[in-house]
Amino acid sequence: MNIPSLTKEQSTRLLEDITHELQGKARPKCWMSASALARVLLSEWPALTEAQLTAQINTLLREHASQEGRKLRWCWYPSPRTLEMLWGHIKVVGEKAVPSYELQTQPLSPLATCQALPDDAPTWFISHNSQDQALCVALCEALASVQVNSWLCEFAIAYQDNISDAIVDGLQRAHGVLLVLSERSLKSTWVNKEYQQVNGLPCIIVIPKGDKLLSVETQPPPRTFKQLIEMKPELFTQEQYECWYHLGFTQQTDHPVYFWETAGNNQALLEVIQSIPNNSK
Repeated sequence: MNIPSLTKEQSTRLLEDITHELQGKARPKCWMSASALARVLLSEWPALTEAQLTAQINTLLREHASQEGRKLRWCWYPSPRTLEMLWGHIKVVGEKAVPSYELQTQPLSPLATCQALPDDAPTWFISHNSQDQALCVALCEALASVQVNSWLCEFAIAYQDNISDAIVDGLQRAHGVLLVLSERSLKSTWVNKEYQQVNGLPCIIVIPKGDKLLSVETQPPPRTFKQLIEMKPELFTQEQYECWYHLGFTQQTDHPVYFWETAGNNQALLEVIQSIPNNSK
């Protein structure tokens, strides 16, 4: 897409238009994405298409939000529907310490083997809570050992990347999704939003063995989430229901379930991943 450059005066005017629009918002609908802002402001910028204006707004807002004395800031949580980054006026949403894009600039050593995989190696998106990172690194290593690549946000998103765009791109390129389901990830907004974007990809649930989500293991182990709920109906009590509902699960959800054993035998999980065709996207 060809994005025409804006003059300094045009950039200043566009930022003023955005600031005015966001300052006029009220809670709870106080956040807007760049594409929503573009639709509102498009009539004021007839020389630009909606896509071009969206791109200009994204660039302008990221530059503005990184400066001292900013009036606008991004929301840590993306749009529930599109995973786009959301923006608000500080007078409306308040100023606070917001996590920046400063994640890993280079993959850490445990994933070095993944970089040597062939270009056509299948890639599985790992959706997880950051507190389960150690398990996920071990999962990446195990996948690499069977020539399967992995997408893990700690290593796939670099400094100054648009977090939401990177996640959407990772899901679009993935051959499947590994949902690391734990007591922590069940309540994670990011995991919820990622799962809502799965869009028909093969999805396998990985539960850390011994996690508080399952204080007592079931015997024999369930093969699907539906069987897990049948074996442990207390997981779908009214108290838990809201978490499962927001994640998008129901008692009929039929994703395969595998338990991850640290330093244990996880060969069954690796074999089922290998058995799914690379063109299953």
